[in-house]
Amino acid sequence: MNYGRQETAISSLTARNDELNKDRDKTEKTMDEMRKSYETLRAQLEASNSKLQELKHDRCSPLAEQVRYQALTVTASINPSSYETANAQEVLKGYQASLQACYAARY
Repeated sequence: MNYGRQETAISSLTARNDELNKDRDKTEKTMDEMRKSYETLRAQLEASNSKLQELKHDRCSPLAEQVRYQALTVTASINPSSYETANAQEVLKGYQASLQACYAARY
């Protein structure tokens, strides 16, 4: 019988098995890290989506848009009369008060 060759084959197979076990352990560790990262990213995505939905249903946004529009109208006016300026200031004060009340009610 050729026991020397068999012992050599067994020792090389044992070494290969050890290598494969180490590789498997590394792969499992990497997969665990990836799972944790995925869960973290998923939680961040859910939080972002929740915030996005909150902003989409924001009742204060239309008021803020009106304030921006009125401010642009005042800025774009060429030589407005004192009446137009005073009127625009009153309108903007009203919108500003409404906007402040809206945001104060939210928080």
